[in-house]
Amino acid sequence: GCVVIMSTFKTLLVLLFVSWKLDSKRSATAQEQIHLQLSTSDTGASTLPDWIVQHAGPIAPFHQIGYYEAPSKGCKVVQVNHLQRHGSRYPTAKITKKIQSALEKLTEASHLDESMNFITNYQYRLSEASLLPLGASESFKAGVQFASRYEEIFSQEKLPFVRASLSERVVDSANNFTKGLASRIDNGIESIKPIVISEDSQITIRVRIGHRLMKRINVLRPRLELLINALLQSPQLCIFESLADEKLSQFCDIFDHSDWPGYGYYYDLDKLSFETLEDWFKYTYMNYIVFPRYYDRGLGNRLGQAEGIGYVAELTTRMTGDRKWIEQDKSKVNQTLDQSSATFPLDRGIYIDFSHDNQMVAILAALGLQPHVDLPATGPPPSHKIWDVSKWMPFASRLTIEKLSCGHHDTAFVRFVLNDMILTIPPCKTSDQNDTFREIPSICLLSQFIESRRGLLSQSQDLHEQVEYSCSIFLSTFENLQGM
Repeated sequence: GCVVIMSTFKTLLVLLFVSWKLDSKRSATAQEQIHLQLSTSDTGASTLPDWIVQHAGPIAPFHQIGYYEAPSKGCKVVQVNHLQRHGSRYPTAKITKKIQSALEKLTEASHLDESMNFITNYQYRLSEASLLPLGASESFKAGVQFASRYEEIFSQEKLPFVRASLSERVVDSANNFTKGLASRIDNGIESIKPIVISEDSQITIRVRIGHRLMKRINVLRPRLELLINALLQSPQLCIFESLADEKLSQFCDIFDHSDWPGYGYYYDLDKLSFETLEDWFKYTYMNYIVFPRYYDRGLGNRLGQAEGIGYVAELTTRMTGDRKWIEQDKSKVNQTLDQSSATFPLDRGIYIDFSHDNQMVAILAALGLQPHVDLPATGPPPSHKIWDVSKWMPFASRLTIEKLSCGHHDTAFVRFVLNDMILTIPPCKTSDQNDTFREIPSICLLSQFIESRRGLLSQSQDLHEQVEYSCSIFLSTFENLQGM
């Protein structure tokens, strides 16, 4: 609803500004959907070079950003909450339309650089939205790794509880993950069927990927901006085609190494809060385009945390065994499902959830785990930026929350692991009761972590009311614009 309205609103503004409208009646070639099946060859490796993977944003194949370390001596993991994104996929329907439109514009260009001559006879042939063989392998291997790492927690009586968002690629990824578990643990795990929960756009904007690209197309000036917008779909084709074909796409040859950092930064940024419409045009039309990461669902937008509060309430409920946290939540908690022991049990040692990148970004923000370092909206990318979507949220990205028991202490501890990197916990203090943990900012008293989130959880209703208010403002502005 609201996101679609805002996307439509901004899209309409751009169309008015450039006095040009794309033909929306594209004849898309039907693509056969590839459903989940683990590749028999199962190379499970990306053919993309590191200098592309490191700046591919949320369409990067999975890659580690750290090295997992077992808990400190004397500590053991007693509960695991695992949140994972679906594996590598084909372009979504929305991106497919943008790519096909871009290809049409590029083929209409009067002159192309030699590196782009192949586009003249290029035939688009990628499927749509379903998992790639690589994506199936990513989830399967994640399951194998998980089973190996947490084998001692698996119980014969209480199987892991698995949920997945209602999306084919998400459900398929959950099933592949459990297949990976079953390959290591023989206690009936193959019988696990994920609980599927219903799901409740991103505006594609422009990014400056080096002035060199501006010279690639020699056409009349009025058409230049349209062709540059078309050219900006080429990095996605480079990535998606390379992952699908398991060899480097010709589209990758269009770009130099120096082009990719700007492309990656494009994914780090999100919708900005502009004081005037003129400011919005300035940033959107003349500099960078917006993508829903830092300023939409990340810490750049306080309201972005609202979408992740529900998971924080569920996580707190699981770790404490107290349903009061979900009962008092006024955000996105499904009270019908979460009040049932069948669809939201509290007696398991392992809880696994599969979702999308946008939801995971919001959850990271709500957990207080995103480093709050301002990102300049107009660039250039900071030389030492911490918030990096390419590293934090590639395909098959995973956040693991470990509940720890240490020594003879009755108190519980918590630790967060993102793509094998042990995270520090900014909003939480370490234990004052044990010198072992005073210098370890990645291990936190569970009670102190919950206390750090108490304020946010209590604001769930207020935050969502603010979101609704913001939506109403956009809706009102959009309706007024239509009447102009």
